[in-house]
Amino acid sequence: MNENFSGSFEQAPQPQVNEGARVQPDLRAHGAELKEAARKRLMTEADARRSTWAEQLEQLTGKLESFSSTLGEDAGGIPAKVVSRATSSLRQVGETLKTQNSEQLVQTAAATLRAKPALALGTLFAAGFLGARLLRR
Repeated sequence: MNENFSGSFEQAPQPQVNEGARVQPDLRAHGAELKEAARKRLMTEADARRSTWAEQLEQLTGKLESFSSTLGEDAGGIPAKVVSRATSSLRQVGETLKTQNSEQLVQTAAATLRAKPALALGTLFAAGFLGARLLRR
């Protein structure tokens, strides 16, 4: 090696690499993996608890039916027909919980929301309102 050399080495120019462009696909892939793992875990947990939810819904339906029979035509602003329809709908939901797995339930709910969003949201609102009224008593 020549110690008398006083010049400097020029570095060859490095190509410009957009770090974000290189990292972004990795992050997306990792995010997709995490999303799928979380979805699978959620579906497994929901399937494990489905029968319990169906039983609780059946008990609630029974209580609503007995409440409906005490209403007569109208009590406290809640017509007996409304309670009867809610009971019928809850019974259908309970049967669906017993017969479909979580994946099927999610697909059914998504299809219903896409097909009839106003009806689905209205039903949820009515169920919440009815539940609140029943809990106040």
